[in-house]
Amino acid sequence: MHHHTTSLFESGLLRVEAFHCAGQHSGFAREECTSAHEIVVVRRGTFVKRDASGTQIADAGSALFFAQNQPYQISHPLAGGDSCVIFTLRPALLFDMLRPHNPGADARPEQPFAASHAFLSAPLRLRQVVLLALLEREPDNTLLLEETAISWLRHLLPPRATRQRSTARALTRSARADFVQQVRLALLANFRRKVSLSELAAAVHVSPFFLCRVFKESTGLTLHQYMLRLRLFAALEALLQNPRSDLTELALSLGFASHSHFPGTFTRVFGLPPSRLRQDSGGDLRKILEA
Repeated sequence: MHHHTTSLFESGLLRVEAFHCAGQHSGFAREECTSAHEIVVVRRGTFVKRDASGTQIADAGSALFFAQNQPYQISHPLAGGDSCVIFTLRPALLFDMLRPHNPGADARPEQPFAASHAFLSAPLRLRQVVLLALLEREPDNTLLLEETAISWLRHLLPPRATRQRSTARALTRSARADFVQQVRLALLANFRRKVSLSELAAAVHVSPFFLCRVFKESTGLTLHQYMLRLRLFAALEALLQNPRSDLTELALSLGFASHSHFPGTFTRVFGLPPSRLRQDSGGDLRKILEA
């Protein structure tokens, strides 16, 4: 599997790296592990992580938690590979940040994270884009970058997991999790085009009613909300890569019904119009962070 890592920032407190994988193989790769506790946030693309805790799909806006020396495997069920940002904190800082969320972290230094993954809210995804832009534009402003990154990462850390009540319930949760992952893969493969509920239900071999009910119960989002999330997060990434993108072309390429629908939806979800991210002023980026 072809991949490469590029350093974005490093100080005495944290290291930030960009990771790109071509994802040329759909099956699970050989087992591997990280040399430190890592927080990995997906910028674009999709991959699947399998470890002792189960299987988890990672898509744009997902954060995955990799425990040091804990084996895992990766697969790429969809073409295109993935691009991620890897955050590695100094251990003392990481555990200091974890304690309010997970008081038991100190008792399990080999597995400090209370969950395997988390989802970024729209405000957190926006702040991620701004943070990455600041890393590029102000690489020597250590205090600003450290403080911004730590503040942002604090909101990603998962709370302590609740104890499972019974094996039967655990099996039910496991079966539902597998089903929801199938649905997410179907949406990830098709979010740029018009998709009907009947088409999605047929793809995962359930009734439309069952699909809607279980997906909402499991994710807290409707199918449409999840698809809109994928489109808007892809738009953020596109604007970061090319601030001068034509907004009409971008909207249509992401599956929005019309170019006029895109700016209003973007503004409603993120609290600012897409044109704001096209400005190149570092001062504007800081205002977004402070908002």
